[in-house]
Amino acid sequence: MKTMAGQGADLRDLLMTELNIPRSSKWFEVRFGVDEPVTVRCEFYAEEQPEHEEEPDVPDAPNYGGLNG
Repeated sequence: MKTMAGQGADLRDLLMTELNIPRSSKWFEVRFGVDEPVTVRCEFYAEEQPEHEEEPDVPDAPNYGGLNG
C-alpha cells in the first residue's frame, strides 16, 4: 500500500485528521497495543510564521510631549 496514492493516501489522510497530526509532518507512527492506549509518534517540519512589521514604540499617555516636552 502506498502512502501517496489510493487507499494508502485515504488512510493517511483519515489518521492525520482524526489524530490532529500536522500537515507539515515528515512521518508519523501509530501503535495499537493490546490493553494499551494508542500512541502516536511524529516528526514534522516547523511551520514558518509570517514576519510582523514592527510598530513604533509610542507611549499611551495622551499628553506625552516627548523628551523636550
